[in-house]
Parts: sequence; structure tokens; C-alpha cells
Amino acid sequence: MSKNYKRKCENLLDWKKIEAEYSQLSISDPQLYDNFIKEAALRSAKAKKKESSDLYTEVHHVVPRHAGGTDEPENLVLLLYEDHIKAHLIRWVVYGDQKDFLAFRWMSGETGDIRRERAQLGGQTGGLVTQANNKNWD
Repeated sequence: MSKNYKRKCENLLDWKKIEAEYSQLSISDPQLYDNFIKEAALRSAKAKKKESSDLYTEVHHVVPRHAGGTDEPENLVLLLYEDHIKAHLIRWVVYGDQKDFLAFRWMSGETGDIRRERAQLGGQTGGLVTQANNKNWD
């Protein structure tokens, strides 16, 4: 894993510092994002096996809907909440799409417990399509 990636993810909640420091940075290597997604999916699968089925995870669109991604299973990956936040940060750095930074910023302001509670109260985060697709993940 690159030194730049580790520096970006050291303090996810300090999003103002991250935006100021990295908004001019252009790492246009899609492999950075792709490799992170693969590693994060493996971490999620291993954690699900070790932990109870109560472990909070979220479905992440590898190519986000705002970038033309679909809800097809091959575009979805199950991630731990912390990795889901990091995925949006890394995608923002690699592709420079401000919508990914906004997703990172919004998500980093919530803990996994708060996010889980909100999802339970309002149905699954992401709506009916995500709910239908979640049935295939367990």
C-alpha cells in the first residue's frame, strides 16, 4: 500500500485538512482504488466469518451511481463501514470527482452505530434496490 494512501486515511474525521492537503493532488492510477476495493472486500468477508452476523457492513457501488454505475451485483461489494468511508476518499483522490469527496465527508461524520441505527429506522441505506441486493450478500 502506498505511503500517500496511508497518510490520507490516518485521520478520516479531519476532512477539512484532507480536502486542503489533497484537493490539488492527482493520483490517476485506478489500480490504487481497485486494489483497495479487493482488499477491503476480503477484510469484510474475513470479519463476517470471525464476528457474529451482527457485524455492520454496507454495500458499496464500485462505480458509483453518480458516475454511471449500476445496481448490478458485479458492481456491488460488501464493505466494513470504515472501509466504505475510505473507499470514497480514495476514489475522490484517484478520479477527482467531488461527489466522492462529499460522500466521504458525509459518511465520516457518522459512527457505524449511528449509521446502523439510521438504516434500521429508515429501511436499508440506499433504498429498495439495495435492500433487494442485500439478500444475496449473507
